[in-house]
Amino acid sequence: MVSRFKLRPEIWSRIFDLFSESLVSIKNKNKLDIFLSDFLSPTEKIMLAKRFAVAVLLAKGNSYEEIKRILRVTTATIAKMNLHIKYGEKGMNEVVENVLKRDSARIIWEEIQSMFDVPIKGLPLSEYHKKVLERNKTINRLKNEI
Repeated sequence: MVSRFKLRPEIWSRIFDLFSESLVSIKNKNKLDIFLSDFLSPTEKIMLAKRFAVAVLLAKGNSYEEIKRILRVTTATIAKMNLHIKYGEKGMNEVVENVLKRDSARIIWEEIQSMFDVPIKGLPLSEYHKKVLERNKTINRLKNEI
């Protein structure tokens, strides 16, 4: 809940700068996880993660109904994130695009590795097929995950 006592714009700006600079200074994912666990309630963490997931799913072209079903969020939440993506300052778009590029790079890497999966002399063919099957499962999982 937002306080009913309003801050002066210059104070709000300074507080937000301090907060965002503090987040940027945390270079380690584990330290960031610990900070967020200390700073946010479990409900706030879920809310923020779901909003971000909505943005990623929208960027991937998922429908509102699919997103509602997958994340159990309201249409209003999806619409709000869609507005931020379309008409916001594009900060969200840049971060989401980085996530999508990283996912694409992982998929491409797995597919390149699969091209070099050849039977090894002396290794049973069943082991080779098991390796190929596992790699294909990994590629499909990466393609289907958020």
